Amino acid sequence: MEQEAYLILDRSHLLMHVNRQFLITQHLKPSISVAKVTEQVMAKQSLDSSEMSWVCFAIMRQNSDRLFSRNVGIRRTLK
Repeated sequence: MEQEAYLILDRSHLLMHVNRQFLITQHLKPSISVAKVTEQVMAKQSLDSSEMSWVCFAIMRQNSDRLFSRNVGIRRTLK
């Protein structure tokens, strides 16, 4: 049950990013394609722990990159 909830949460995160047309950078783990992960999550198939952590890492990285660039922009404006 807990794994099911985790999968649903992850699917919604992944869909949100796909819908906004964010690209998960392929160099992080080239053997796993965005399409494969999306398809598996959509089909509610089980992802192994490395795939699941890769998806979470990619999403966290995108969020931190956006936050960093936004903060740099704000800092430049203040100067």
